[in-house]
This record gives sequence, structure tokens and C-alpha cells, in this order.
Amino acid sequence: MTSHGHEFAISSDHVYSIGTAPPSISIVGDDRVPLVTIHPNGTLEYGPGYDPDDAARRFWDAMRLHMPARCKSCGHVPGQQVG
Repeated sequence: MTSHGHEFAISSDHVYSIGTAPPSISIVGDDRVPLVTIHPNGTLEYGPGYDPDDAARRFWDAMRLHMPARCKSCGHVPGQQVG
């Protein structure tokens, strides 16, 4: 999810880079079909089977997986063993 000219699709276990289009974010369902796509101009494109609660859960699950919260004092990821 950057503004470096890539489009991203998010599932609960992956963030996919879709190419070099303007930065759009797609939240995909179990069948890998986008539930909703957020375009750079702020418009939303709803896919078949769109459910706002499901899309929100998938978004936050992906955020927790790919960008876990870090301890402010030392930077470790809570719940992750330090080796």
C-alpha cells in the first residue's frame, strides 16, 4: 500500500501487487474476486458479494499480518518470540 504507482489487492494472507497502474487497493474475497476497490480519487468500486463488515475484517486482518504493531520502547512485535 504505497503511492509508488502500484495497485494492490489484499486477502487475509497476502497483499498482491497488481502492476504499475495508479495506486488502487482491492480487498478480495475467498474466491480472489475483489469485494471492493478503493481508487486514488477516492471512489469505491463494489464487487459481487460486497459486504462492508467482511471487507473491513479482511482489511484489518491483512494490516495485522503485514504491518504488525510494534512496541514503542524497543520495536519488537508483541507476541513474537525474540531469538
